[in-house]
Amino acid sequence: MPDICVVGLGNMGTAFASTVAQFEWGVVAWNRNPARETPPGVRRVTNLHEAILDAPLVLVILLDHSVCTEVFSQPDVISALDGRTVINFTTSTPEEARQFGELMGNAGARVLSGVIPAYPADIGNADTGLILSGDESLWQRTSAVLRVLGPKSWWAGTDLGAAPALDLAMVGAFYHTAWGAFLEAMAYAESHGVSHEHSAQLGRAMTELLASSIDLSLEQVGKGDFSTDQATVDVHLAALDLIADSMSELAAGRKLALASIENDLRVAQARGLGDRSLSVIYGQLIDPTFRGTTSDS
Repeated sequence: MPDICVVGLGNMGTAFASTVAQFEWGVVAWNRNPARETPPGVRRVTNLHEAILDAPLVLVILLDHSVCTEVFSQPDVISALDGRTVINFTTSTPEEARQFGELMGNAGARVLSGVIPAYPADIGNADTGLILSGDESLWQRTSAVLRVLGPKSWWAGTDLGAAPALDLAMVGAFYHTAWGAFLEAMAYAESHGVSHEHSAQLGRAMTELLASSIDLSLEQVGKGDFSTDQATVDVHLAALDLIADSMSELAAGRKLALASIENDLRVAQARGLGDRSLSVIYGQLIDPTFRGTTSDS
């Protein structure tokens, strides 16, 4: 009898199923589209009710929350869920993850939220780590399977919305903004005759500087103190104004990637925070009345 049910055989679901099938676990899979290929070593079924009954652990990797809710609201599916452990890797908002958790709980299932900060080709690689949230003991009981999929997998807290919040914030917003900003910057440099190789050389150096800047921001946020003897809001904003003006040739019909940061710095300056660190942006996003330090916010 299979031990694991994979719901959804898109590129990521296929990577999950084929990876766990290489180990001692039996794997059964279900997909909405019957034409999708079945990975080697995986038993395919056409009825999700049957698939869930065959496996105590259910890994869900569907298109989005609406599809996930539709699939798992079917009466025959609900009837099969009692006593099962369901880990939902479907991309969701924190609120949607909590709603799905309630749906599963009402059906008698235990549930974790999961995030996959990787591409399908990365599944099972030594440096891959999945992010889970929900009941800690449930995470511990399922970690053997999860660490086959991502050896560096980790638990982000008891709230089912925690992992999706990290996904949207860091995998979604931060990663995509940083990557997109690099491409925009490389295009600007190329328009002035700079080779891709030189842009990449400096871009990699900037990622190292970015890592130390993240550590600095964590320290300042933790202390609630955004004072600095290095580059201030005024300095950053003056530079960004110059940069945005020069890069405006790329902005026809679109916003530059740095436009929102430039605006945030302008707001900080208008509040009299021009002598603070760039990290002060965090304070004013969290608290609209923020004035620079925890003590006076």
